[in-house]
Amino acid sequence: MNFTLKAGGRALILMPERPNLVGRSGQLIRKIEENWLMLVEGKRYSVSEKSLMPLDGFNPGAAASVEWRKTA
Repeated sequence: MNFTLKAGGRALILMPERPNLVGRSGQLIRKIEENWLMLVEGKRYSVSEKSLMPLDGFNPGAAASVEWRKTA
């Protein structure tokens, strides 16, 4: 899969570089070298680009419905 992060989009934090933020999502503000400045629950954090998964356009319901149709 080809994921693209862009300023103004939303992303999910997956890696434990910042254990208190794993599993939280936030808005991407700007890219600074290999990190993104993010707004998470009203606070700004710098997070490695490798730790992020974009949420824009992500629809888990569509994948689940395809699997459900395959088993029916």
